[in-house]
Amino acid sequence: MKTFPVKTSDGYTITATAFGEQNATNKIIVISSAIGVKQVFYAKYATYLANKGYLVFTYDYRGIGESKPPKLKNFSAYFIDWADKDFMAITQYTEEFYPNHEKFLIGHSIGGIMIGLTRAYKVYSKIVTIGSQYGYIKNFHQKDKPKVIFFFRAAIPILSTFYGYFPSQKVGMGEPIPNGIASD
Repeated sequence: MKTFPVKTSDGYTITATAFGEQNATNKIIVISSAIGVKQVFYAKYATYLANKGYLVFTYDYRGIGESKPPKLKNFSAYFIDWADKDFMAITQYTEEFYPNHEKFLIGHSIGGIMIGLTRAYKVYSKIVTIGSQYGYIKNFHQKDKPKVIFFFRAAIPILSTFYGYFPSQKVGMGEPIPNGIASD
């Protein structure tokens, strides 16, 4: 396991981790995280896949985990930044340093949506998404809609304005996330 920095197209540095660098299968798996989930959450799974012969990469989006700035308050990051800059940076890294490897993507939640927001679909041979959906109100069960509407239209905007970021950890939803991500 090796943690290393990756520069994005706008010069921001995200942190990535490689598992199984000595593997000779010429197959790479990139694990793209859910919202508010640090890459460390996927470490055991990445280790398992590395033990099966894959070279596996995890990474933290800007504003999350090891890619978080010293102060999250009013830090600017949106889904398009996570997709077109952060996800593309790890994709381009694998292309540059491992051009002859076959590449696969495992996307968890928003991590699976990234592929549709970028030109990265050209790079990956196969894609697996897990719980990748958009939080569209009509997708929720009728009994849950009032809670979801309150959460989306009141709790997120109010708490994000008050803190300068969305304090996800205070409502049991993982890492705090930048305002732009919360509003997206």
